Amino acid sequence: MKTKKVVIGAMTAALLSLTFSAIPVTLAAGETVQISVGSDEATPGGEFSVDVMLTDIPSAGIQACDFAIQFDSSLITVTSVSAGALTETGASEADPTSSIVPVFDSYVMNDEGYVCLTWSTSLDDSQYWLQGSGVLCTVTGTVSDSAVSGTEVALELVALSDSGTINAGYMSGTSAVRYDVSTADGAITIASEETDPTETGTYLYGDANLDGEVNITDAVCILSYVSNTEKYPLDAIALDISDVNQRGDGLSNMDALAVQKLISQQLAALPES
Repeated sequence: MKTKKVVIGAMTAALLSLTFSAIPVTLAAGETVQISVGSDEATPGGEFSVDVMLTDIPSAGIQACDFAIQFDSSLITVTSVSAGALTETGASEADPTSSIVPVFDSYVMNDEGYVCLTWSTSLDDSQYWLQGSGVLCTVTGTVSDSAVSGTEVALELVALSDSGTINAGYMSGTSAVRYDVSTADGAITIASEETDPTETGTYLYGDANLDGEVNITDAVCILSYVSNTEKYPLDAIALDISDVNQRGDGLSNMDALAVQKLISQQLAALPES
């Protein structure tokens, strides 16, 4: 990975030596922390937001961890990374080194398709370490205007350091204790852009409220109009496409019933007659 990513990894390593290149390393047998990235759906040009979670953190806690999220930069752009509730351990206020190296740090490299994430503290007191389960951070961004609907953009968890290992652990004396890490990748699914039927001129029979769907709300709209046309008016288009029983005879309770028959699959399509 490129320069900035290596620099961030080096800062974490310098603080806690969790790259384990020059100190003894102990693997915490049977203790695994899971890191996962959420998934979201967004239209071309739209926005997305996913949480990065750490779950089942072993009881000793995490003094430092580092990893990155890899993505296709031609399809999405990351605009911000905000720290989550899991990071609120008090370490930022208590750690004297936090003014030099932030306890939680991130760096976005959109050109290369990476978000680099680190959390570390020089404090030996585990009450300031990551504990339990929760949101480490939230990543937000935008989808390319040219993205094709139906495309799935992988959000892949990868190692930050050149060792190829996602680090999560703590210092114990002069040795580093490292947990096993399991990962669950996320994805951004490119959805079809929603269209306003009133703009396209395409309408569905029975869609009394013109929202592009036929459901129980439309039956209620028809019944409300029939009971009080002044209080619950419908425009000319809504009146026309709501007349689904004996078309041409105007709206009645029978039109609302026809809509309900469609919803309950007693009718295959509208109009009824």
